[in-house]
Amino acid sequence: MMGWFSDKIGGRRGRVSVLSMAPLLIVFPAILFTPKGLLWLDLVLFALLGFFVYTPVLFSGVMSLDLTTKKAVGTAAGFVGFFGYLGRVIQAEGLGRIAKYYGWTPALWAVLACTVVGIILLAFTWNVRPRG
Repeated sequence: MMGWFSDKIGGRRGRVSVLSMAPLLIVFPAILFTPKGLLWLDLVLFALLGFFVYTPVLFSGVMSLDLTTKKAVGTAAGFVGFFGYLGRVIQAEGLGRIAKYYGWTPALWAVLACTVVGIILLAFTWNVRPRG
């Protein structure tokens, strides 16, 4: 759905990524403040989280392919994949340590802070279009 939407607005994947991350600023605090015993609300919030997080994850690779030449597509995909995996290892270690030593509430606040940083960085790609 988000891929179709980005194609409709001229291939601006950065713009769609920013717009899909904005609802996460509501979802993460909602997860923190959901009363105990409302499993259905937790499930809805985690479904929204998965829906909105997937778009920038997917588009990070797609944007790199859109912005490079045909000769460098494999290299671009490799670099994005490598740094994506490296980032996930670092993120898992950092989040795990925060959760272990301070609890899950500070860990979710850290994720929210990283979401804000991600939105700011993705905003630099707001008007970027694929190479024609």
